[in-house]
Amino acid sequence: MVFSFVPMCGHCQYCAIGRPVLCKPGNSANGRGTLLSGARRFHTQNGRDIAYFTGTSSFARFTVVAQESLVVVDRALPLDKAALFGCALITGVGAIMNTARVAPGEPVAIFGLGGVGLSTIMGAKLVGASPIIAIDMLPSKFELARRLGADHTIAAGEGDPVKMIRELTNGGVEYAFDVVGNTNVLAQAFKATRPGGKTIAIGIPPTDKFLSTHAAALVLQEKTIQGSFMGSAIPRRDISRLTHLYMSGKLPLDELLSPSITLADINTGFDRLAQGSAIRQLLRFV
Repeated sequence: MVFSFVPMCGHCQYCAIGRPVLCKPGNSANGRGTLLSGARRFHTQNGRDIAYFTGTSSFARFTVVAQESLVVVDRALPLDKAALFGCALITGVGAIMNTARVAPGEPVAIFGLGGVGLSTIMGAKLVGASPIIAIDMLPSKFELARRLGADHTIAAGEGDPVKMIRELTNGGVEYAFDVVGNTNVLAQAFKATRPGGKTIAIGIPPTDKFLSTHAAALVLQEKTIQGSFMGSAIPRRDISRLTHLYMSGKLPLDELLSPSITLADINTGFDRLAQGSAIRQLLRFV
């Protein structure tokens, strides 16, 4: 089984039209910290309810989840690899294939090279995007980005990435992906798209931040800004597809795995993510 961090009720207006990541009851339950049914199965010793995180609470040694949060996967899929399909891979590859629907030969720029950003590169490589431009503040991430399919890498702190992208692509990319969740980066991604291009927001900014950009470009250049939540996925369809692509050698997700950590080292694990020295760390309960 793989967790879906949005439970899918299967009956609301969004599930009915094939957009279950927008499931209204599922997202409402996540906001309340409950299962899809409204229940909480964790309690303190004195009987106080403990809220769920995205209906899964997967940092717990044992958990109780709704069946609507689970996706069956091939038994041959190693569990340490299966853990990557519920978030990073489905979000990044899904943004390419489902949200943007990138076609072969179309140029893309990907801002941010964490686990989701690198998954976005894998998706772009899979569909034949060209060139694939990877942007990050940390040049230490560039070697891995190139192994996964990036044709060009740009250090965001060493110049104007928008200018560099335009020079590399004769005017801008068809699709720019903000995988940082920073409104300034999202504005850069918008500027880096060519007329008629599309900017895809994958990273989630703080809720008190607002985007400021050249509004006339939306009309005069027919540019688009679009959100991509969980890769606009249908989890029970897409997770199965992605696992088959991995097992057939077409998605090198093993590259995303950093050394595993134990629950006692969880704070160190978060520090490594903040420093950019780890991509995806498997949490082992020993």
